[in-house]
Amino acid sequence: MSVVKFDLGNVEERLAWVFGAEEAKSLMQRHEWISIINVWRSYGANAEVLPLAMIKHTSVPDFAYETYTRRVYSRNEPMVSIKGFKGHETSMLYDLRLVYYYYASNQTPDEVLFFNSFDTDTIKVVPHAGMRCNSTHPDPPDRCSVKVRGWIFHGE
Repeated sequence: MSVVKFDLGNVEERLAWVFGAEEAKSLMQRHEWISIINVWRSYGANAEVLPLAMIKHTSVPDFAYETYTRRVYSRNEPMVSIKGFKGHETSMLYDLRLVYYYYASNQTPDEVLFFNSFDTDTIKVVPHAGMRCNSTHPDPPDRCSVKVRGWIFHGE
């Protein structure tokens, strides 16, 4: 299952959690174009278990959140006790046999991936997932990774 994580329906609550409700509203009013950039890398060992794959978004005809994604709501989510709420996640609803991937097989700790995990201009979104790989050798080390997200507010 590939995820987009954020969509136009949950980005405002995510902004409010990070910046506070007033600032989130102000940011949404001042910036028509908002992006979230993910920075992802493994550490300690190569990412052999569930290495990251990113859908080549240009292979998805007329990509739009409403057409190619679904909302997933969790029950008993631990983040509710931390944040007071848990918004939905967004996953792809597409026949994965028909799309092309950039696949980071055996990614080393020195290799860093940058990709767009949310954008109000949806064609710039890069759906991604940890993919099972049949070529992984038996008993590989657990995947340890670091992911950082950065908000980008384009123009004033």
